[in-house]
Amino acid sequence: MKQPDHILIHQDSGITEYGTPEPILEAARLTMGGIDLDPASSPSHDLRVRAHRIYTKETDGLSRSWHGNIWMNHPFGRGRNEKWIDKLMHEYILGHVDQACCITFNSTETKWFAHLLDFPQCFINGRTNYLLNGVPMEDAPKGSVVTYLGGEYSQIPCGLFLARDGQSEICPIPLLKILIQNIHQTKNDTRFSTVNEVT
Repeated sequence: MKQPDHILIHQDSGITEYGTPEPILEAARLTMGGIDLDPASSPSHDLRVRAHRIYTKETDGLSRSWHGNIWMNHPFGRGRNEKWIDKLMHEYILGHVDQACCITFNSTETKWFAHLLDFPQCFINGRTNYLLNGVPMEDAPKGSVVTYLGGEYSQIPCGLFLARDGQSEICPIPLLKILIQNIHQTKNDTRFSTVNEVT
């Protein structure tokens, strides 16, 4: 007997599309110098993302070529994560993607997430309040991570994450600096944690 989606889904609680909080979007724009393409967007989401080009459910970003600086907050859900991360990796390997910032849940137990471990990542300490119909939600089932691909920061060692508050000067990526300063909008006053903590 098929179980309901909210039991099967690893990355969410049954809803597949959430908007990204503005501080994270602004940090991504500053990190990459702008967003050329959001391949998993909608007209309402793009009002905040402000990409030069978007693909929607109707125009099917999975079937198109991607180019330039990519912001990706793909539809969450079982089976969808693999498709979107595989597509991102494919376009990056082909050299179509100059830079990318991809936000996902920190599903370290999954196969699709393993592909992202080869790149600099910033794990958000606490739960990110994603937006549903423009309204922040406070019941995300797990924490989130932003993965960065390509560009100026591609030589950052894997596993180098943002240090704790007060040590942001050691962080080499503007995305991470901005996030530690500005992302205080979640229920737990979210900060970034670190695996290799600098003391």
